[in-house]
Amino acid sequence: MSDLSSANSHEGDARQAIASPARNQLTPHVKWRYQPGDRNRLAVIMPGLLYHCDKPLFQALAQEFRQQGMGLLQCDFDYADDPDFMNAPKMNQLDQIYRDGKSIGDLVQRLGDFDEIFLVGKSLGAMAMAAALDSGNFD
Repeated sequence: MSDLSSANSHEGDARQAIASPARNQLTPHVKWRYQPGDRNRLAVIMPGLLYHCDKPLFQALAQEFRQQGMGLLQCDFDYADDPDFMNAPKMNQLDQIYRDGKSIGDLVQRLGDFDEIFLVGKSLGAMAMAAALDSGNFD
């Protein structure tokens, strides 16, 4: 996941502080990139274990959301790069995914008060999405 561009500097202080390149590692396993939109809508993309935001399906979705003027939060998971995670019992893995999903929900809340939030997930991302929804940050 690439660093955020300086094009985000027109955003307010709160969003800029959150969206600084130094903070694009949300948890040890979640890297994120935020691009503000010109409308009060946000798309959150949470792909799978080995299928990241740079793959064709999510690139096409991101492009469509951006063309509609929506903000975009892309989250990639790197669990597959962590042998301790991959060798952990399934319940420990699910617990970590749940905690990371809640962290994504908390991040969305800090990014702003959006009128509409679109969640897009695939496999592992769909599990994290459930936790994000459970975070209490979505009405």
